[in-house]
Amino acid sequence: MIFAASTIGTLPNTMEGTIENFSAQPIIVTFTFANGGTVPFTIQPLSSFSFTFANVTQISVAGTTADAYNGNFNFCIRYTSI
Repeated sequence: MIFAASTIGTLPNTMEGTIENFSAQPIIVTFTFANGGTVPFTIQPLSSFSFTFANVTQISVAGTTADAYNGNFNFCIRYTSI
C-alpha cells in the first residue's frame, strides 16, 4: 500500500497525481474509494499513469512477477471539511 487516508478518508477530497513505473514488469495500481469501490489499473514497464479522482481512501501497488519493482508517486490532495 502506498497511500491510506485517515482523516482525509472521511472528508470529500480530490486527488491528482502521477505514478511512474521504472521496472521491467507491469505493475497493478488499485484505487479504493469512499463508497467502497475499487478500480485497478495496469501500468506497463517504463510508463506512467496520471489521474484525477474524487474521494480516494487508499492506493495499493503490486508487481505482476516475483521480481522487484520500483517507481515514483507524486500526488496532491484537496479536501473540504463538512
